[in-house]
Amino acid sequence: MRRERYDIKDKTIVCGSTFGQFYIDALMKYSEFFEIAGLYARGSERSIELAKRYGIPLFTSIKGIPNEITLACVVIRSEGVGGDGCKLAIQLMERGIHVIQEQPVYPENVVECYKVARKYRVIYNIGNLYIKLPEVQHFINVSKKLNNLNSVQYMSLCFCTQVAFPAIAILAEAISGFHEWNGLSVIKNNGPFDIITGMAGKVPMTIQFNNQINPKMPDDLMYVLHRFSVFFQSGILTLEDTFGPVSWRPRIFVEKYGVAERDEEKLNEPAFALVNEYREKQLKEIFRNEWTGAIGLQLLEMKNQIENSRLDTNRAQKDLMVSKLWTELYRATGYANLIDDIDYIYIPTKKIRTTY
Repeated sequence: MRRERYDIKDKTIVCGSTFGQFYIDALMKYSEFFEIAGLYARGSERSIELAKRYGIPLFTSIKGIPNEITLACVVIRSEGVGGDGCKLAIQLMERGIHVIQEQPVYPENVVECYKVARKYRVIYNIGNLYIKLPEVQHFINVSKKLNNLNSVQYMSLCFCTQVAFPAIAILAEAISGFHEWNGLSVIKNNGPFDIITGMAGKVPMTIQFNNQINPKMPDDLMYVLHRFSVFFQSGILTLEDTFGPVSWRPRIFVEKYGVAERDEEKLNEPAFALVNEYREKQLKEIFRNEWTGAIGLQLLEMKNQIENSRLDTNRAQKDLMVSKLWTELYRATGYANLIDDIDYIYIPTKKIRTTY
């Protein structure tokens, strides 16, 4: 049933105390729309401390979650990647609670969760903060503009296993006609990256896939999150990483003696340009501001769907497509290589800056 007022605060519970902390911070940023009603976790020392720090109740059983909860943020690993997030999401939806579940989610679980959402007339979304980050949005918007002006000839992609699902979701938004892999071939165990070649739809591509995880530090020490270079007929659009910058390099046009006037415009183009204003950002600024801001945007989209009592079927189809592509990628590469050694040396950036 459609609710009459948008200004009703949704009583929201966060499930998961690790990455869930970012969801709590996002909810606090948008406290005019959401009321944090508690944290659901297993009762670890971390979850107890987190609930205490934010002054919110800690629930350790489904039965203990109050009936008046409107929205649940399920930030627990899903089935297939070491958790039971989908099972929890379904249990919550069966109680009439709307659910946003953090990616990744396997195709069969995507289908099941959306079926349950439809049955119990609740909203279900798969969360993906990365696609809402400002630099990623710049990349998507410029890529769409370029897609309308010329065609993609080739893609050079680089991302890590922890954020492979969002990588595919970003590409699906940015590249017209991308909805399948073709002819994937993999070179494995050659340094920290698997090398994948094949076709993204009709576009030839190479993927440098940082397919390694250290079980002791599973969310740390990635070489890269997302680095995409899309080769258009006119030049190369690059997202340097998830936090930017976005750059453009026109195809090289070498000046020749007696150049025609019509070529002057090309020669006056910058050899390399940032397509948006960019400044250096500290990692803590990205995590505390941009990540929580991106999560907040997703939560507001979710709230809008709740207010309109409308399950987004187009989004459901796109979620399923991304999940299938993600699964097919791992079918080709195999699961991540587990590494025990931490081959890492910290060097402060100030030590490598060049001064003249």
